[in-house]
Amino acid sequence: MMATLPEPYRLALLWRYWEKRSTQEMAMRTGKTEKAIEGLLARVAVEEILYSQPAAAPSKLKSQIYSAVMLCQAASGPLASLTQTRASGHGLCFFEELVCIAPAGERMKSLNICRVCHARVLAEHLEKAPNYWPDCPYVKFQGS
Repeated sequence: MMATLPEPYRLALLWRYWEKRSTQEMAMRTGKTEKAIEGLLARVAVEEILYSQPAAAPSKLKSQIYSAVMLCQAASGPLASLTQTRASGHGLCFFEELVCIAPAGERMKSLNICRVCHARVLAEHLEKAPNYWPDCPYVKFQGS
């Protein structure tokens, strides 16, 4: 699958997820800004990895890329709240359901809750992570 990607995408994936380079290192090597590198990583994740050929990528890699995309989205502005997410017809995982019923405001419910969830940590480090919560994106990557 990597061979079919344009060279900038291949390099971005190789440097970020195989060589564990920071966006700052990648920006220095390419002469681009860190924001440009983050945008490139988000595009390759969304356009090429997560949607076009999900079975070709290991679930661990898909989980890492999804986490990176979520970080980029959260950095660019507030995420949709869990209340809004549910109202738009998307399911919530068990942990998100708990946050929804907690006595917290919409701002708290707009945070990237996955950043503190054990399902994310397991999925990013284990190819067959023992995650079974319905509607958890990290669980969905295990089966695709």
